[in-house]
Amino acid sequence: MTAAGSPRGADQSWRRFVDNCLILDLEVGSDGSIREVGALRGANELKIPHVASPESAIRQIESFAEGAEFVVGHNIVAHDRVFVEKYVPGSRLLDLPVVDTLYLAPLAKPQIPYHRLVKDYKLVGAEQSDPVADCRLTRQLLEDCWKALKRWGDEKPWLLSFYRTCFDDSDGVDGTSDLKLDGTGRLLEGLGGKELSRDRLVGGFCHFAASKVCPEAIRRHLPALLNRPETRPAVAYALAWTMVAGTGSVLPRWVHHRFPAASRLVVKARATPCGNPRCGYCFEHHSLDGKLQKYFGFRGFRDDPKTTDGASLQRRIVKRGVEGSPLLAIMPTGGGKSLGYQLPALIRNEQSGALTVVLSPLQALMKDQVDNLNRKTRSP
Repeated sequence: MTAAGSPRGADQSWRRFVDNCLILDLEVGSDGSIREVGALRGANELKIPHVASPESAIRQIESFAEGAEFVVGHNIVAHDRVFVEKYVPGSRLLDLPVVDTLYLAPLAKPQIPYHRLVKDYKLVGAEQSDPVADCRLTRQLLEDCWKALKRWGDEKPWLLSFYRTCFDDSDGVDGTSDLKLDGTGRLLEGLGGKELSRDRLVGGFCHFAASKVCPEAIRRHLPALLNRPETRPAVAYALAWTMVAGTGSVLPRWVHHRFPAASRLVVKARATPCGNPRCGYCFEHHSLDGKLQKYFGFRGFRDDPKTTDGASLQRRIVKRGVEGSPLLAIMPTGGGKSLGYQLPALIRNEQSGALTVVLSPLQALMKDQVDNLNRKTRSP
């Protein structure tokens, strides 16, 4: 008998799961009409290259999907499923739990900032997509996510249970049915994730993101997010990214758009001082002098020029920049203007993955500053 935790057992659990999936891809024209259909079910493929009737094509997919327990696609929640519902509102496909690989990828591979389906079979960008080939790519991505999540679960016991609890919309109310989280939750169950009581998630977040978040901020802001099914996934995405913060990754743009509470939580937990003088995280990570020493090797900001109250103007500019406050700084040549945007840019990227755009009229100055920053911030 094969142990569930062995490689062979893990492979068998993956095979059982994928064999119960319909993998679907619809190619839709600019007018909203379904042009082509591709689908996989086990070893079988379905391709409808020229869709004359969307209703008839969807009925063919229903017949092909007979016995499937899940419907899988990349961006299927916001795309493919919408068009199935548009043309056949009562389709049996709409009753299947949805697994969207776009939703899975930031949990499984948070160190990767972008999660587009890479269509490497297309030699030219304008070449027409092949929906069956896209289904194969989706299946491969699904397997990659399955294996990556399994590794996360092995390295961090209960992490998958944390995610599973975040992807539970069983208490959803009217207006949240478009989340379609049940399939993701059941996939996490298949990997060993179990439902936890939500009061355990606050401590769990602090545990998994130890030293990378302000515990005071998590205790203050997390309960309200956990009480709402539409914001619980944001907690999972915020945690996944926080665990790899500092690797050059960013929260995917679609997460910002679909689950904006994720980026707001990251800012509150990593980029906003809680005000508690005994908070070790805030003491270490919100020290401007400490960051100045870390990135540039300087022990303190320039004393001159000074503000009207006698403080360092350079330090005041950096502080406002880190806070994200609008400011106009006019300083003499050699007054330390460059540090006024370079240090806030580095700090904000470290805290939340934020991107800073610098506009400079002098190409030589731009190159010099980029070269210097690369030398100062390059990892040993």
